[in-house]
Amino acid sequence: MQKFSFRKFMGNLPIRILLLLYSVVVLYPLFWTITTSFKTTEEFYENPWSLPSTISFTNYVSAFEKASIGHYFMNSVFVPVVPVTLCVLVSFMGAYAIARAKSKAMRWLRNVYMSSLFIPSAFMIVSLFLLLGKIHLLDSLWGLAIVYVSVHIPYTIFLLIGFMSSIPREYEEADSIDGCSNTKILFQIIGPMAKSSLVTVIIFNFMGAAWNEWSCRSLRQRRSGHSSWVLSI
Repeated sequence: MQKFSFRKFMGNLPIRILLLLYSVVVLYPLFWTITTSFKTTEEFYENPWSLPSTISFTNYVSAFEKASIGHYFMNSVFVPVVPVTLCVLVSFMGAYAIARAKSKAMRWLRNVYMSSLFIPSAFMIVSLFLLLGKIHLLDSLWGLAIVYVSVHIPYTIFLLIGFMSSIPREYEEADSIDGCSNTKILFQIIGPMAKSSLVTVIIFNFMGAAWNEWSCRSLRQRRSGHSSWVLSI
């Protein structure tokens, strides 16, 4: 068991104090938001910084009944889940094919995916708006899901190609000798080995793109019934 060192403790004390102050700065706004949500309107205007005298759920009831926040929340859940699922599935198969292929055509295709990452999403807003209007998906959750899938596939493939290239081919060769098909090798052998990279791209696509994204939703969702949580708030 390591002995307590007073000199080492005092040497780390300034860092500990800074980390403690930083934790207070980060956590206090969250604590204030939660406690304020249990206040009535009169109590909030009387003293915004005090703790609630009584626990009131009036704000939560109004949010679900009057503001339909539950409906908007389900829209916000649908929009990320469907695109992320399709995007990761397609990108997983595409990244594996590109990483394992040796032909010049696949190398050219890989460069095409890489070059598409340099196109800002703002440049595609007008063209996507017109395209979705022609196919009658402008004010639709499915139309928004299709946009997210098509926009995020290049980025997801870019991340997965690097990991797929690091997996030794000997695993696939050994399984193919045992009689495994390409589909079984991909989903039962490569899939579990790529679990960490798949979780990474799922988190990036879910939080950074589909869940917190605002510009595409504000342009393509005009009816209140199809609005998301981000727009409704």
